[in-house]
Amino acid sequence: MSTAAPAPARSRLRIPEAPRVPWEATPFPGTPVCPTLLTRFEIDYLHHLARNCTARGRIIDLGCFFGGSTEALAVGLRDNARFPMGWPAGPVLAYDSFVLCSWGERAMNCGLRAGECFMDRVRASLAPLGGLTDLRKGWIPGALASGDAERIYPEQEPIELLMIDCAKDWPVMSTILRVFGPHLEPGAVVVQQDFKHFSTPWIPVFHAMLTDCFSLLHSVPASASVSFRYEGGLTPERLADLPRTEDFAADDIDAVWDAAEGIFGPSLGEFGLVTLRLQRAHHFAYAGHWPRAAEALNRAEPGVAALAAETASKIAWERENALRNLAGRTRAEAAPGRPLSAAEQALIARAGA
Repeated sequence: MSTAAPAPARSRLRIPEAPRVPWEATPFPGTPVCPTLLTRFEIDYLHHLARNCTARGRIIDLGCFFGGSTEALAVGLRDNARFPMGWPAGPVLAYDSFVLCSWGERAMNCGLRAGECFMDRVRASLAPLGGLTDLRKGWIPGALASGDAERIYPEQEPIELLMIDCAKDWPVMSTILRVFGPHLEPGAVVVQQDFKHFSTPWIPVFHAMLTDCFSLLHSVPASASVSFRYEGGLTPERLADLPRTEDFAADDIDAVWDAAEGIFGPSLGEFGLVTLRLQRAHHFAYAGHWPRAAEALNRAEPGVAALAAETASKIAWERENALRNLAGRTRAEAAPGRPLSAAEQALIARAGA
């Protein structure tokens, strides 16, 4: 009789190993020079996209931070078979404020303080790539004044590849679409680096409401990145009528997230689907529907807790941050004397807020 211990049962909730992906055969060569918070899957994916561009339009990197995404794109451009024959589309245009924020100081541990400029460091890291990058310092504004679109993107040229890692609030996402959207070539690729992040509900909402303009291309494994193919249709009329947080009544929020889960859920896997449910709760919070925010988080909790317990994945961090964020905001909103719902009381108790 065997005395070996039985093998542990395989959980149905366990996140599988990353599947084989189209860019696996041509990964980023070696180790990136630039510090980055991107995963290696994202670096390889950006390299793959640039390596397969056709020079039909610009490659633009919005929110390059310390240059990791820009390096991946520029090396991909250098490795592109068309590059030795001339590249009329120009260098990778990389945008950032290049001013370190408080969370960046903690995350990067780079010897700089919040408020300090790190543009020279990025430029030095990218120097071996020669003229393949063009750094642009400044913020993407939440509202556009006359002439801002031309100031932000003076080339006004077609875009073949747009990497977005600066859509950190709803108005900035609108600005990005209004400034760069009109220049997207049909077939262009748009990478939304924060699509699967609990605190950025506006990104899936925009894409759920623009499914005729953008079709899902890839959900990058082990990351928050999702890419889309631009199909056309971002007319001036569509861009003038982009949704705003205040446009959504509570039932509208549920309707758009039911649609988002149906559209994107099957392609995002279990981790991505749970993240969409956390984003739904945050959308309610941003719109001021606090009881519904707490209820949405409570509904998401079983799946989130199971994934967090069964894996060492990022979902545990996502869940705890979502919990603390929503509990803190719910408590602050109740300060004027509005009574808390049972769901809100349970939320605050779980978060220890």
